[in-house]
Amino acid sequence: MDYLAVVSISLLLLLAIRCISFWHTADIDAKKSSSSKYRYPPGPRGLPFIGVGHLIPSVFPGEITSKWAQQYGELMTVQLGGMRWIFCNSTRTARELLERRSAVILEPLENLCADN
Repeated sequence: MDYLAVVSISLLLLLAIRCISFWHTADIDAKKSSSSKYRYPPGPRGLPFIGVGHLIPSVFPGEITSKWAQQYGELMTVQLGGMRWIFCNSTRTARELLERRSAVILEPLENLCADN
């Protein structure tokens, strides 16, 4: 075997090992996030550490988010870098969430005002 063949085979083996370790790490990250105490809505899977940032174009990002909305529904979770974002894709769902959340926020304030 000549030198070039040995180097090529070595590089291919190294690349295969890196790919396997990458997918193994992504699988472990997915299992960690599924064991969270909160249950998040479904969404596109991204790469470790960067999430789906590489899939969203800088021009007209609405096209890809609309496609994801059709695929994942009215609420979807998107990992962008180290942050988890929850997208609400309908006004009905947004209104329902705001009504529920506002009751949770305003209740302590109402109790405080009633005491005075």
